[in-house]
Amino acid sequence: MVAANGQIITRRRGNALFFYQGKDGASPVVFGDAGDSTLLGAVTLEALGFVLDPVHRRLVPLEMIIA
Repeated sequence: MVAANGQIITRRRGNALFFYQGKDGASPVVFGDAGDSTLLGAVTLEALGFVLDPVHRRLVPLEMIIA
């Protein structure tokens, strides 16, 4: 992997099951080392059925459309 500063780093990857407000979803994850930042990405939020409202800084339900 390449970090935001251009440094090449090695981390383990896997999958995790998340639970939030009565909803659950699986998402790919990167297992960080001690001192690494924690980041919950858009893929995980979408798996749980949420999206970030950047104006009000809160999670809101994601409208799912079946096409």
